[in-house]
Amino acid sequence: MIEAEQTVRDDLKSAMRAKDALRAQVLRTILAAAKNRAIELRIDELDESEFVAVVKREAKQRAESLDFARKAEREELVREHAAALAVVETY
Repeated sequence: MIEAEQTVRDDLKSAMRAKDALRAQVLRTILAAAKNRAIELRIDELDESEFVAVVKREAKQRAESLDFARKAEREELVREHAAALAVVETY
């Protein structure tokens, strides 16, 4: 397992222990996207560059969702998506 993925898994455990639901949800999403990408490529495990690409893709999706929420003037979604984007951007 690559170091970046292990870091995400460790942070997920910490978020679960701290009962930080949003952070745990975002980290689970990252890990699921990484696993789906590995399945697409028909490999057992992603390398570092592929994992980083998955995280960047997740960040881009969160940024787009944040932009749409701002355009729709949905403040509760703006706060939620901004917090999720902040979590993804730490990786």
